[in-house]
Formats: sequence, C-alpha cells, structure tokens
Amino acid sequence: MDRENRGVVIFDWDGVIVDSAPEYMGIYGWICEKYGKIFPIRTLEEFREWYDSAWENNFTKLGFAASDIPELLAFEEMNVDYERIGFFEGIREVLLGLAEGYDLGIASTSSEETIHRKLTQENLDGLFAIISGGEDGKSEKKEKISKVVYHFGRPPEQHLMIGDTVMDVVSAKSLGIKCIGVSYGWNTRRRLEEASPCLVLDSPAEIIPAIRTVLP
Repeated sequence: MDRENRGVVIFDWDGVIVDSAPEYMGIYGWICEKYGKIFPIRTLEEFREWYDSAWENNFTKLGFAASDIPELLAFEEMNVDYERIGFFEGIREVLLGLAEGYDLGIASTSSEETIHRKLTQENLDGLFAIISGGEDGKSEKKEKISKVVYHFGRPPEQHLMIGDTVMDVVSAKSLGIKCIGVSYGWNTRRRLEEASPCLVLDSPAEIIPAIRTVLP
C-alpha cells in the first residue's frame, strides 16, 4: 500500500498506553490532604466513575476555586512520577505490530517531553510520527487530535482514535474520526458506551483485531 493511503491510528497516552490512573488518583488525594479538602474517592473504580477529562471540573468538585487551579497543576506536575508508571501489559507488542501496517500518532494532555522520555526508555520513540501533547495547559483534546490529522494530511476517514475517556470519543467524533474506546483506563465501560464509540475493548490484546475491522 502507498504510504499516503495507509491508515492512521491516533493513541491517547494516559490510560491507553501507560497505566497512570492509580498514580493520579494518589496525587488528587495528596492535593486534598495538603490543602485541607476531603477526597471522597476510595477505590480505583470509584475514581474511574468520578474522573472528568476536563480536569478543571475535578478541582471545582473538590471545593477549589478556579484561581487555585494553576497552583494545583504545578503541584501535580512536580509530583507525578512517570518512573513509577508502567506500560499496560501487551501494549508494547500492539504498537510494534501496528507500526508495520499503519502510521501512528499520539494526542494527549500530557507533555510531549514526558511522553518522549518514557517512549525512549522503552525503545519505542521512533514508532510515532507525531506526538501532540499538552504544552498548551488545556484539558481539551480536539485541537490535539487535529494537530495529528494535519500532520498526516489525510482525510478523516483514514484516521482512527484509540481513547479511554468520554472526551476522547466525543472529540474524535466531532472531527469525523472514528474512535475505539478501551475500558481499562480512566473511565468505566459504562461511561464510554454512553459516548457511543465504534467499539469498547477490555484489553490491549483486542486492539489490533478491532482496528482491522474498523480501519482496514
């Protein structure tokens, strides 16, 4: 297949490639303890039901003012440790397998530097033609996905998003891009299904067969 006719698979980072939800749940608890707020979440499943990808809303739900958010984000960035965060079991093999027949990109609210550093440690950095990260400090995903689409210069129907949150699904669909949800990340299967992605998968092992049905 000619390169320009290859499909493009756009991955979210947190919750799809790296298992970061437990780390961030701990950070939210730490922030609440530090600033005298009550963190009502006790289990990871509760966190996945509670978490809003528009993370500004999470802070306001916890009783913080909008003016507090820059300080809270700085604290979060300083204390999140991706050295402690591992790849999901099997995702490395998925990425290597997909790279043989598809072009790959990442659209994430995590910083490009953080993503590059982690991928380099895993000897996977060269797999992705573009990483569109969260240097703008915003929680939205539409612009980040758009940046990947612009990079490849191919029509929306040649792209497929793999995401783990309602925002991933909604943002991709708003651009005319199909989205597969994965239920092992930051949002529950129930929440993902309400956003109506093409499919909802429960493990990385299901990703390649699913992509081949949605993006031949």
